[in-house]
Amino acid sequence: MDGREKKVYVQANEFYNAGSYSQAVKVLENANCDFSCESLILYGLCLSGAGEHDAAVTKLRQAVTLEPSNFRAAYNLAFLADKNGDGALAEEYYLKTIELNPSHAGAYNNLALCYRQQQKIEQAEQLCSRGLDAVPDSCELLFTLGGILTATARADQALDIYRRACLLAPEMLFARSNVLLCMNYQKISEQEAIKEYKAWDAACVRYSKIPETDFSGYHYSGDKITLGYYSADFRIHSVAYFMESVIHFHDRDRFEISLFSDVKHSDDTTGRFREMADHFYDVSGMDNKALNKFIRNKKLDAVIDLAGHTGSRMEVFARRVAPVQLTYMGYPNTSGVSNMDFRLTDDIVDPPDCGNYYTEKLLYISGGMWAYSPMSEAPEPSPPPFVKNGYLTFGSFNNIAKMSDETFRCWAGILREVPNSRLLLKSRMLASDYVRNIMTEHFERCGVDASRLIFLSHADTVLEHLKCYNQIDLGLDPFPYNGTTTTYEALWMGVPVLTLAGDNHAGRVGQSIMSRLGFEAFVANSRGAYVKTAKMLAAKPELLVNLRTALRGILAGSGACDGKRVAYHIEQHLIKILAG
Repeated sequence: MDGREKKVYVQANEFYNAGSYSQAVKVLENANCDFSCESLILYGLCLSGAGEHDAAVTKLRQAVTLEPSNFRAAYNLAFLADKNGDGALAEEYYLKTIELNPSHAGAYNNLALCYRQQQKIEQAEQLCSRGLDAVPDSCELLFTLGGILTATARADQALDIYRRACLLAPEMLFARSNVLLCMNYQKISEQEAIKEYKAWDAACVRYSKIPETDFSGYHYSGDKITLGYYSADFRIHSVAYFMESVIHFHDRDRFEISLFSDVKHSDDTTGRFREMADHFYDVSGMDNKALNKFIRNKKLDAVIDLAGHTGSRMEVFARRVAPVQLTYMGYPNTSGVSNMDFRLTDDIVDPPDCGNYYTEKLLYISGGMWAYSPMSEAPEPSPPPFVKNGYLTFGSFNNIAKMSDETFRCWAGILREVPNSRLLLKSRMLASDYVRNIMTEHFERCGVDASRLIFLSHADTVLEHLKCYNQIDLGLDPFPYNGTTTTYEALWMGVPVLTLAGDNHAGRVGQSIMSRLGFEAFVANSRGAYVKTAKMLAAKPELLVNLRTALRGILAGSGACDGKRVAYHIEQHLIKILAG
């Protein structure tokens, strides 16, 4: 790099680091010199930042041609190709990067993520393990491997991986949130859980670079209440199915609604939320410090977090953004955050005697905490498939992460007790042969032949997904982490769901849903009763036939689809809190 090129490089790099990508591109475009490999790399990154993705890839191709042994050129070409949706080119040059630099954690990790996106789960897992052999202290590889293990019903192994990441980087609050999220998929004692949640809050106080805001001087003016909701799921997502009608029915004479959307890829559902809100803010590009400041500056009376520890934003609320903070819907446990004031819930999933477990004060929504918004174009329920098949088909459309070893043993027991029956499992992860083999091995160890298992993966549309419920006679709820959306979907499609009452929020969701609809008979209180009830229901085909046509009407006429009810109770709680 000669003096002229170096001067251009330094100037462009300054613009790049400041986020002024178009200015950086202009500097490079106007340079009258030949570019070295390093300058071409910078040129490509600046073009990408300016949104010129094809041109960016072209510059990186030139860089790798100029210096084939430069691993930075190879990595950045792979990275930009990945960003541009060219998986084949990304894979080629991530592998080239690893060949040139066997300790490049980013190349291992990004390629593993590519493989997972393509449902090449075995390759992704193997690459993570290979990367960790080369770079044992890579937190990003530990995160990715932990996610793969969790998603394939190996939460016990994932928890060890996440805890290893926490030891390596105690300041990374996201790693600690992964521990908390993963614990929901296992049978964990209250004492152990409380210890972990308190550790998260203490780590946040110690390591967060966000100053805590003092709202002690705040007094509600008595005017219209300004209420904000934060979510990364204002899109086609389970949370949206339960929030759309609630936000729609908020009383705009008393409440002014702001939505803080962390959605990276908007869709039609995002558009509907945008139209419903008084103020809609896309915050997906902000880091935690910027987001905390942004929400604080809106001077809200109250904010409701809909994510909990499912994302990386809990730090934002742990340092406070509003005088009143609540958590609701998106996370089946306490936040553990001392600055989270209230938790919106119901008295079945969180009965009054569990209040000491939560760091938040519990606020109950009478009639249940959910208001399901069914798809208006949902297909009509078909007759139960056993009428045509001659055998009963059990089913679960839940994420595999929710299926514990105890779940598999219990479901295998049902299949053994009900001759010729089948079990249909539907999950995105089941597109992978590797994951299907993992599932098959669970049941074969319990004495159930693979021929009795049916696997379905992702459906292209919600409509096609709902049609798949026509292939099952009776839904089975996993434990210790129950389904929510899948249970409501099943009921809407005429499929009753058998659930096991647990001893925490995640394990009592099915009980709350089914018992409020008057179906206590579908709530078992022990694993033995769960198997026994499934066998009993299988012997009553006329009941399944009758429910097939009745369930949609029962659900539609219940409080479970009444967003106005839920909105009203949330509003009454807030009015009382702010008035007091």
